[in-house]
Amino acid sequence: IRLQLFAYYAILIIKLYYIKDKQMITILCEKSDAGSNFATALGGYQGQLNGEDYQIVCASGHLYEMKSLEDMVDSDLVSQYTSWEVEHLPFDRSRIRWGTKLKPPKKISDTYTRDHGQIFSTIKQALDQSDSCIIATDDDPSGEGDTIAWEILLHANFRGQIYRCYFEDESAKSIHKA
Repeated sequence: IRLQLFAYYAILIIKLYYIKDKQMITILCEKSDAGSNFATALGGYQGQLNGEDYQIVCASGHLYEMKSLEDMVDSDLVSQYTSWEVEHLPFDRSRIRWGTKLKPPKKISDTYTRDHGQIFSTIKQALDQSDSCIIATDDDPSGEGDTIAWEILLHANFRGQIYRCYFEDESAKSIHKA
């Protein structure tokens, strides 16, 4: 039994000290041009940084919008809550089930439609492979960049470690510093 315990602890020590588990880090950018700047600074959309694997994914601004009021109240309240008649105001906020939904696809040009569902699916797939996420959205005074990232992380049900990257601009120097 002592020999078995010794072998067990020896294997455990080897695993702890000599076999380093690599984590996948997802860097979540607010838009594609920011992702491109990060990829340029770090050497690609995928790679290694400080010995850990990373991948860069990009949102396209806000992927979510508020649900319509009709979708957030009981069916018997829809006519009251979609009317702006004085007798129905103010609304009882406790009867509203606040929520968001993916924005519908948006036609950008004759050849390109921004599909928010596809963008979210790509980001979620990356997050599902990751142990941690670095929020690398704009540091807006209004918190808009943080809102974009947190909406995505909440809808993706991401349960890994979350870090926030602050940078002055999207230059390689600022990105490396952050």
